[in-house]
Amino acid sequence: MASGERYTEILKHFQRGLDFFEGGFLDDAINELTMAISLAETHDTTKASTSLIYNARGGTAYLQGKFSEAIADFEMALRLDPDNVECIDNIAAAKQARGW
Repeated sequence: MASGERYTEILKHFQRGLDFFEGGFLDDAINELTMAISLAETHDTTKASTSLIYNARGGTAYLQGKFSEAIADFEMALRLDPDNVECIDNIAAAKQARGW
C-alpha cells in the first residue's frame, strides 16, 4: 500500500471509530481505533496524530468501564505527545474511577 493510501486508511478507521463512539457502538469504535493505531504505527505519521487515536480509544475504554485499558491508552498518548494536557486529565479521571 502506498504511503498516501495508508494515511487515508488511517483517517478512515479513525473517523469510523469516532462515528461509532458518537453512536454508542463502543465495541465497534474500539475495533476501528485499534485498526487505526496498527496502521499508524507502521506509517510515518506524527506522534501527535497517533496520540489522538490512543486518546480516543482510551476514552472509549473509559466509557466501557475498562479503566486499566483506558489508563494504558491515555499514558501511551501522553508519551507520544507530552504537551497534551487532556491526556493528563484523562489519566487522573480514569484512576479516580478505578479507585486509585
